[in-house]
Formats: sequence, structure tokens, C-alpha cells
Amino acid sequence: MQQAEIVVAPHGAAITNVIFLSPGTHVVEIADLSFPNPNFYALASAMGIITGFLMLMELEMFTH
Repeated sequence: MQQAEIVVAPHGAAITNVIFLSPGTHVVEIADLSFPNPNFYALASAMGIITGFLMLMELEMFTH
């Protein structure tokens, strides 16, 4: 993971693997922003990782 330039991952415990990234790596976290959780952002920021969020939107299922 130290050679990665961009990592895209869903919100969850596995994203703690940012500790293995090099400073300057970009991380896009797929998350439901109605449930904010700054823990991974704080961890990544402390390590020089550049973070962003892709907002997860609820999709409605339509049946005919």
C-alpha cells in the first residue's frame, strides 16, 4: 500500500489500513454523511494523508 497514490474504500474498520500509506496519498472514503464519524479522518490527517468523502445516497427501489 505504500506505493498507492489513491485509495477508494467504504467506511469501516478496514480503512484503518491508512497507517500503511505514504504521506500525500489520497483517500476517498465512501460514507453515509448522515452518520458522521471523524475517526478515520483524524487518523489520516495526523499521518499526512489527504482525505475526501464520496457521499452515499439511499436508493429507492421501485417495483411495477
